[in-house]
Amino acid sequence: MEVVIVQRRYTWRMANEKSLFLDRIEWGDPCRDRFQIEGEFDRANLPPGTRTITLFRDEHYRVSAEIGGRVVDVSAYRAYAEEHAQIPKGTVRRAGVDISVSDRISETALQTSEGGRSSLSYLADANAWAWTEQREVYRYTQRYFQTTPPRNGPAWWTDWYLNGPREFVLGSATQHERRTTFSRQRAGQPLANFAGDVQRSTSRDHVRVTAGDLSFIVHEVPKDLGPAWSQSLGIEYGGTSAVPDEPTRRAVEEIVSFVLGRRLLRVGATGYDVAGFPVEEEAVNPWGDNVHSLCAQYDDSPFPIQINVEGSLDTAALLRDLVPGYLARRDTLKLHDALWWYWLAKEAPLGIDLLLFSAGVESLKAAWFRSMHSKSRGTYMDKKAFCGLLGETLAAAKEKLAGHPFAERILDRMGRAFQMGANEQVEGFFREIALDVGMKERAAMHARNLPAHGGTVVSDEEMLALVRHALAYKVLFERVFLRLIDYSGVYVDRSTVGFPHRLVSQPPGD
Repeated sequence: MEVVIVQRRYTWRMANEKSLFLDRIEWGDPCRDRFQIEGEFDRANLPPGTRTITLFRDEHYRVSAEIGGRVVDVSAYRAYAEEHAQIPKGTVRRAGVDISVSDRISETALQTSEGGRSSLSYLADANAWAWTEQREVYRYTQRYFQTTPPRNGPAWWTDWYLNGPREFVLGSATQHERRTTFSRQRAGQPLANFAGDVQRSTSRDHVRVTAGDLSFIVHEVPKDLGPAWSQSLGIEYGGTSAVPDEPTRRAVEEIVSFVLGRRLLRVGATGYDVAGFPVEEEAVNPWGDNVHSLCAQYDDSPFPIQINVEGSLDTAALLRDLVPGYLARRDTLKLHDALWWYWLAKEAPLGIDLLLFSAGVESLKAAWFRSMHSKSRGTYMDKKAFCGLLGETLAAAKEKLAGHPFAERILDRMGRAFQMGANEQVEGFFREIALDVGMKERAAMHARNLPAHGGTVVSDEEMLALVRHALAYKVLFERVFLRLIDYSGVYVDRSTVGFPHRLVSQPPGD
């Protein structure tokens, strides 16, 4: 249903009056400031009498909505309350849009949860009841109407993230400049213009990456614009090249996160016209519960990319090398799924992290054997050839096992005898991708059995050993992942004191 908005407070602002940064292009999160929509709402999932929706970010940077109104029809409000009483608060209602509004300049859509905290108070002077309730907003989008819309979508696009790098890894320079001008006109005299202050600053805060037809810029967000507890980041597309589709942008996000050693937490996006004004924007919630803690962690890149450290690699050149291989094999080898295991492992408690690193390597192995890249497909021989050779033998075994309580299970195992066992498949996988696995990595693979089977750590020495095994398993995952995207350069061996640089073909040291 279309709603005519009576009043809406929503203004772009500088960080302060002397700021060099125009926030709409440096940190385009549309919900960074509270704003309110007022109007007549008639939606089945909103309480009757809804008058205002106020959007804001909470302390965990989730988008929230405070919805308020007055009870005019008591029976209608009671019916709404009874209908929704059985729905757990915070429940996701459904996919898509469940609140949509529009005015003369834009249209807005929200996907919200079922209502959360609520209150009801009597207004004696108005002889009415006022109510408010709070909901979580899973997705907020806004599209601005234009007199001359872009024919092929926005001129440029930026995805916004929390949890950017804390170290100096983005080495290209950006210059910001702010100019002020003044004019004065007296009666009977021509207009006079006067130059005001000029402010400039230069900072090394971005890298530009061009890989084939794909081009993007990874850049820091000025610290006084994003939340104080996070180094925020933008990935910008367009300008001199086309804005890629959303699946490609998500793939870029994944490989940039891996290179930086930080799981980028996407919180929104903005599409701009050529003048730098938004034509569409969205705000979403960061994935995870304790984002403050995550943003406070140290950088943990698999690569030596700190610019002020000897032997560092160039971040832009590294991304140019990795992006094509990642995009080419992302879907066939399910690399994005494996990366989720990787990030979960890095954020998991000690012991559980071993299981998750193991799951990541196993998922890569399974995807490899399902792909055309594998020669063996994880088997000793082709299933069809196996059945052709031993079909009669299996039939005879079935006849002889008739009536045995475990006949079906025994026959099932016999029918899968052409397949390698789990451990043999892992070794076969390593051979096929030509990865030399070291003793430290093999010890880590063996150590995952303890937490996998309910074992507990009982001493400081055993706990320290688990720490070492987790570091080794992390290195193993990174080496496997890099081999699959045809990277042959150096990595940081974080399982060895001193963090030495080694070629991916070399296992970690003692």
